[in-house]
Amino acid sequence: MSSLGTMMEYPLTLDHLLVRAERMFPAVPVVSRLPDRSLHRTSYGQVARRARALAEALCRAGLRPGDRVATLMWNHAAHLETYLGVPLAGGVVHTLNLRLSPEELAFIVGHACDRLMLVDEVLVPLWEKVRPRVSVDRVVVVSAAQGGEYEALLQTAERCVLDRDVFASEFVIRAHREGKKVVEIPFAVRERRPPSINLVKRVPHVLKSVAKLAISVRM
Repeated sequence: MSSLGTMMEYPLTLDHLLVRAERMFPAVPVVSRLPDRSLHRTSYGQVARRARALAEALCRAGLRPGDRVATLMWNHAAHLETYLGVPLAGGVVHTLNLRLSPEELAFIVGHACDRLMLVDEVLVPLWEKVRPRVSVDRVVVVSAAQGGEYEALLQTAERCVLDRDVFASEFVIRAHREGKKVVEIPFAVRERRPPSINLVKRVPHVLKSVAKLAISVRM
């Protein structure tokens, strides 16, 4: 089979980045400073496992492909898990700027039609000022103590949405939700077109340009 171009063999989606980190760097540490100023340590392997659990939990909670999941959190491991887990479930991560006013946040949340919201426990007071102005289906509080609503959400996952290296397209996600089996069919792609760069013609042209540049510089 010949290809129509020189595209990559698979799309650069976050699921492939997650698989690469999980397979090649599972023990690499992920260190976060939590809102209470303490340090939290985990690894890419653990982050990947929890991101997959979050993806399954969100699907069980009713997340549909294309739904927006807003985050009002500081930069820590749970936020990284959300950044990876939501796309695995077919959703869209919508990170909110916690330095904006409640009025601005309410406008942004409403304009994006966010369905779910993940909020740091220390930012709940800010969220309470936003909440009366928006309509969000569910709010999950993320505790710095690794407990609470976020951990309870992860525990609802029994398996991963995608437990193999498969492109998480909407078709694949819907098939898994309906209990249908997705079978990968490997095939080889051969490029039959001549290379787009002809070195025999290009090298002399480059050398000629370099010579002209050298003469110009001397003058």
